[in-house]
Amino acid sequence: MHRESKVAKLISAMTSAPLICLYISIFFLIAGLVNRVGFIVLALLLVLSPVLPVILNTLRGRVDIYVSSRFERTRYLVYAILPQVLTSILFFTVLHNAYIAYFALHYVIQTIVVLIVNFLYTKVSVHMVGYVAPITFLVLSLRIKWILTLYLLTPAIAWSRYKLKAHTLEQLVLGIILGILLEVILYLLGLTPVVKL
Repeated sequence: MHRESKVAKLISAMTSAPLICLYISIFFLIAGLVNRVGFIVLALLLVLSPVLPVILNTLRGRVDIYVSSRFERTRYLVYAILPQVLTSILFFTVLHNAYIAYFALHYVIQTIVVLIVNFLYTKVSVHMVGYVAPITFLVLSLRIKWILTLYLLTPAIAWSRYKLKAHTLEQLVLGIILGILLEVILYLLGLTPVVKL
């Protein structure tokens, strides 16, 4: 296998939407934005549960891990919404952590928008939405300047998905625009809590 392809596969694997969510959940735990119980809930419901059917069907040989077919994505995206909604409800009602509840709610909204765009228009890049949207949430909610540097990884992620022929340039750019635009709209609607660390 060509070296560039290996690098692209590595970048793509390390920056899948569930792993980005895991990295951010670890950051929340370290920063004291979530306790250990909350972290476990995030890991199980927001990181693992949405992709569990994909993992199981990949192991059975029914789908590739990235769900490359646009139309196969629909059922997986619909399923992903359920644990995301449950996460948001649990953090609002039982765990009493509005910040994380809104974070999960943003995932619900992102997934619904990606589902609609995927169904009606094109196979928007979940990698790009799943990277830039949570980063934008962090930028807007925490107001920590170093977080802005995380946007510098965006071209590498887009390159990896393009190199692997997973997306067209249009689908990648659309994913970036959708991710950032959704978060800005949610912020302007007052659905992004601002906290100080």
